[in-house]
Amino acid sequence: MAIEWGWNVPDLMMDTAYNISTHFKLSTSQVPAKTDSTLTFGPVVPDGFGVCYNPKSKHINFAVSAFNSSPSTSSMTLSLKLTESLAEMQNILVQGSMSAKL
Repeated sequence: MAIEWGWNVPDLMMDTAYNISTHFKLSTSQVPAKTDSTLTFGPVVPDGFGVCYNPKSKHINFAVSAFNSSPSTSSMTLSLKLTESLAEMQNILVQGSMSAKL
C-alpha cells in the first residue's frame, strides 16, 4: 500500500528474512459451528492454502481452499492427501487399541 501511495517502505518490510517469515503457505483455523455446516476462508498468499476445520463429536469437517491462478496449489490434491493422512492415523490408533487389549 505504501508503494501505491508513493510512501517510503520501512526497511524491515524490504528485508528478505522478514518476507520469508511472513509468507504463510498454510493458513489454518478452527471455525466452530454447532450445525454441520462448513465455513471457510481463503489462503493468505497466492501460492498457499486456507484450511478451515470444525471438530464434531464423531467427525471433523474440513474446508480447503487455494487460488486457481497458482500452478503449485490444488485444493483437491491437498484435500485427498488430508483424507489419506487422517485414515492412516485412524488405522494406527485402532491397531494400537486392539494390541493393547491383547
